[in-house]
Amino acid sequence: MAGLDLHFKALERCRSALYEVARSFATPTGASESGGGGSTASGSGGGVGSSAFGRLSGSGGLAGAINEVEAALSSELGRVSGLLNANGNSLTTVGNNIRGVNRAGEQDGERLARA
Repeated sequence: MAGLDLHFKALERCRSALYEVARSFATPTGASESGGGGSTASGSGGGVGSSAFGRLSGSGGLAGAINEVEAALSSELGRVSGLLNANGNSLTTVGNNIRGVNRAGEQDGERLARA
């Protein structure tokens, strides 16, 4: 099984890399799952407020648009993280299946040797 050990190590390295990248796409600490969060001009943590732009005309609309983009981005990054984690889980399944097939082959070989 020495040759298979190399493949298992490669699968493990790929799986670990996927999980590490997935963590980098996960929602940052302090942000809500639906977007929003982070620091604001008012310090409330609920997204960008119009006060962030001072007396700029239309600052409320601009702040709203920024919050929408932030929410959409957060949602997409969450999806990316989920897909990367799913791929990491799939690599675990592949490794387990290979081990199972290898064990079955070894058992068949032992039975044939005894026969």
